Amino acid sequence: MTNLANSNTGAEITEITISTTATLLSTSITKQTNLSGFVSWPLSKKDNSHFENLLLLMMVSNGLSFTFLKSKETHDLFKFIAPALTLPRHHTISNRILSKLANQLSESIVELAKANVVGVTAAFDGWINIKQEHFFGIVLITLSGETLIWEVKDISDQ
Repeated sequence: MTNLANSNTGAEITEITISTTATLLSTSITKQTNLSGFVSWPLSKKDNSHFENLLLLMMVSNGLSFTFLKSKETHDLFKFIAPALTLPRHHTISNRILSKLANQLSESIVELAKANVVGVTAAFDGWINIKQEHFFGIVLITLSGETLIWEVKDISDQ
């Protein structure tokens, strides 16, 4: 090919190069393996737990109800994206996973509050919602101004 390059103009060399590149691309495309084996795989227990947490956070941050997981369209979408993935049932997400994540959040709030050497400010508030239920809330404010919602209790029966 070097002899050919020396005896031809630049335009002819470009045509040869483009033709060779197109031939290489078409050859590599025909030999490509199926991608579905690389896209979806069964999740480990650790990955499955992480997936469930991400799914719950996605649902909460987008205002989706737990029955979102019952929808055939939801299952079809996830089956299309990751065929090996099994969605948790809506009761699983609303009970076990939500409780576990709420406990982790409470623990992280305690750790953040303990980490503030100077201390935190506690703010208390009470209110009545539209259903006439009475609530009492506790908010912790760190020295840096970070707000940590500590607890909200329904005190309607007290």
